[in-house]
Amino acid sequence: MRELYYDFQGQIEVLIRGDRFRTALRQFDTEYQHFRTDAAMDPDLVINLGPFEAATDETTVLDDKFEIADDYLYTSDSYKYAQWEFEDSGFEDGPLTINIDTNLVGRSFVPGIVADPFLFYLLNENGYPVIHASCVRRGSRGYAFAGPSGSGKTTHAVEMTERNFEVLADDSVI
Repeated sequence: MRELYYDFQGQIEVLIRGDRFRTALRQFDTEYQHFRTDAAMDPDLVINLGPFEAATDETTVLDDKFEIADDYLYTSDSYKYAQWEFEDSGFEDGPLTINIDTNLVGRSFVPGIVADPFLFYLLNENGYPVIHASCVRRGSRGYAFAGPSGSGKTTHAVEMTERNFEVLADDSVI
């Protein structure tokens, strides 16, 4: 099983495991490459990609879609051609563990739609808020461009490369 380790600002350590999810693992590695490390000592967030046995024995069904219990959530859902099965535990007591299995189409959704919100929550809880922005740097100075989707943040950041700026982020900035 392949394991990828990330350390976010020395505050949040993340372990991502999976065999069949090469696309999702590559997406994680591309998105989080600046935070990659050789090994996480005590991960705050563990993401397991692939088949799992849901622990739904003592859950309560909510809205005919979610199965919940103390510190546990399970759901199975789809969007267009993407299908997934998802559970999380340890949200209150830690470490936060996410198990997710999807069909081939659903694997492209895993990093941005499933993992990022949990990572952003943990970062925010540790005093590192994440904003929806692009970010560039030249020398030791950085500049963030925040705004709603479609407002030109990424376009502006890319245009700044013509003025010798380096793009640091095009969607989320810590």
